[in-house]
Amino acid sequence: MSLNQSVMNSYENSVSGNDTMQIISFSIGSDDYALGIEKVLEVIRIEEIQKLPKAPDFLKGIINLRGEVIPVVDLRQRLEEKQIEEKKLKRTIVVKVEDKKVGMIVDKVSKVIRISQKDVKQSVNFSTMIDNNYVQGVVTLDGKMIIIIDIEKVFSQQEIKQFDELSQNIEEF
Repeated sequence: MSLNQSVMNSYENSVSGNDTMQIISFSIGSDDYALGIEKVLEVIRIEEIQKLPKAPDFLKGIINLRGEVIPVVDLRQRLEEKQIEEKKLKRTIVVKVEDKKVGMIVDKVSKVIRISQKDVKQSVNFSTMIDNNYVQGVVTLDGKMIIIIDIEKVFSQQEIKQFDELSQNIEEF
């Protein structure tokens, strides 16, 4: 079963209404992160990104995904992580943010995990790592701390509007 099939099956199973949640885990550098599976549409490998002039540093450009123009951001830069040398093995997680599709470049996508909501710690201060507003919670699995990101808070309303305008303007050509 492919990771995309696993994502879809996991989402269908996650809406059952119990106290578990499903997350997709990924890495940026040596740090482990996760997103709620309900926000993830698919995981892809991008060969080419069309760069955009005068775009913010974290906005790497746009891709054409089966006829749909999607903005692609470097999640490492958005979370203000240190830049490292480009790797060819990076993946892009396509997510839905306020009904807009956005691709997020990460170093590695690991797996879909089912966790108990009571295992998610809410009150953690990450003042030196990433903006606390982005953090939904933290869970420890197999001795590793995984930061669960609230993807709706990673981008400002203005940025989301810009993504939408960008996609509409490009599709008009």
